[in-house]
Parts: sequence; C-alpha cells; structure tokens
Amino acid sequence: QMRALLQEAQGAIVPTGFAHLTPRGGADLSRGIDLAVTARMTYVFSLGVLMGIPGCRRYADHGVHALATYFADPDNGGWWTAIRPEPDEDGHGIPFDEESRWKSQFRHAFLILGASAATVANRPGALELLVDALHDQERHWLQDDGLPADTFTPDYAQCTNRRSMDALVHTAEAYLNAAEATTDPVWVERAEVMAAFVHHQAQDNEWRIPEYYDGQWQPVSGAPEGFTDGRRVYEGAVIGHSFQWARLAVHIRAALRSMG
Repeated sequence: QMRALLQEAQGAIVPTGFAHLTPRGGADLSRGIDLAVTARMTYVFSLGVLMGIPGCRRYADHGVHALATYFADPDNGGWWTAIRPEPDEDGHGIPFDEESRWKSQFRHAFLILGASAATVANRPGALELLVDALHDQERHWLQDDGLPADTFTPDYAQCTNRRSMDALVHTAEAYLNAAEATTDPVWVERAEVMAAFVHHQAQDNEWRIPEYYDGQWQPVSGAPEGFTDGRRVYEGAVIGHSFQWARLAVHIRAALRSMG
C-alpha cells in the first residue's frame, strides 16, 4: 500500500513543489502550490527513503529544495502559504496571491514535520532547513505562555487575535519530530506544555476540546472569522484532534521517559 501511495503521489510534482492532485491523479494547477502539501509530500517521500523504496530520494530532495528555495520569503523571513507552480525568471518563488503572503503556523508546523523526516533520512539541505524553521519558531511564533501564535501579517509585524487547535496539535506533533531529528529535548518539553494546556481545556469542557480561541487562549464559540490561509473551518469539537492528542500524549510520555 505504501508503494502504491507513493507512486500516486509522484503525479503531484511541479517545478516549485508538490500540487494538489486532480481526480485523475495529475497536478491541479488551478490551485496554489501549498506549503503544507509540499511539506507533507516531503515527509512521506522521506519515509519512503527510510523504508528503502526505490525512487523516493529524488522526490524527497525535490521537496527539500522547494521548501528552502521557492517558499521562503526572502524579504521578511518565514515561508509563504502558497506559491505558483513555476518560479520567476530569476528562479524565485512567486506567492500565489496576496493572501498567500501571510504567515501561517498551521502550515509552518508541516514544514518542520517534513524537514525533520528529511533530516532523519539524511537528505541534502534538510538539516539546514529544519534549523532555520526552528529558529523562526523561537523568533516569531512561540509566545511567553509556551503556546504558538496562529497567523502573522506578511512582515511579522502583527499577529492576529485568534488561536486554533488545528495549529496547536500539528505544532506539538512537529516539535516531537524535531526533537528526534535534532536530539534536542527542549522540543519535547515545549510539546509537553501544549499537551498540558489541552488537558486542562478538555477537563474544563466535559472532555470536548474547544477548537477556536482568542489571542489569550480563551475559548470562543462559533466559527472564527478572518483566516487567510484557506484551511478548513470546523463547527464544534473535532474528534480527530482528540484522537491526535491522545496519541501525542503517549508519544510525549515515552519521550520524557527516554530523557530520564
């Protein structure tokens, strides 16, 4: 099954990363080349490398190069949400539209995930990409309470007054993978802070984790407004996120035990 999935995923390759797939398995060029999609593809092709599946190195390396080169914002730092499938004449990535210039923690988390897997798979440039992404987390995203911001303006000058569980769960997941790739336990400790917050939220809300919060991480009711990165908007508690947190809690416990 893994081989079949990787074979299907090869159809998503475009010069600047990996596209969404059409129903026929080709690259959908009507949509932006998404940072999260390209990072996820880099992750799975890196797993393919680790599993010894032929042909995966080329695609993993393509993903690392795309993330480091085309998605990176050369003026403000960080990474764009989505870009066009072809670079400009100077070989630089082009934001898909104005909203794609905004910075999204939801998507930056997948960048860390993909770079971590590629680092473990010993892909060229992956460690440098991962270190840059982690420094960006410390410089911009991690707040004083140990929880991440959700969305920034393109120049990182202003953080939006909203937070989301989808960004938080994938950030914790990414940090745990970064800890394995770098052997730095601080990323496990940071994931533990996030898991502790979620436990308190679940405990206070009859074990249904609120999905959306204000800028001080107080739960808000109803669908939020103003998300610029095209992610799915949920209504009510998301059961899938509860399952993810259950798995991450076990992962964190095992990681902390290994640290002694």
